Amino acid sequence: MVKNLFVLLALAAGLLVITQTGDADARWRCGPGACWWTPGYTGYVPPYAYGWGPPHRSHCFWRLNRRGVWRYDC
Repeated sequence: MVKNLFVLLALAAGLLVITQTGDADARWRCGPGACWWTPGYTGYVPPYAYGWGPPHRSHCFWRLNRRGVWRYDC
């Protein structure tokens, strides 16, 4: 029982670290009004882009609309 709890906590901690740091091979690279998926990018990823995941197509990106809301465009 204790061993299973330890494994579960270790997996949860690993998932948290991956979610916060993003993928090391490709991430969303964000400018002031848009974010693009960039293979090989290992720089800073803003907190709002952590959960976005890879785009559905290579030309898709996120942009900030006039109301200040992020919108996914393909």
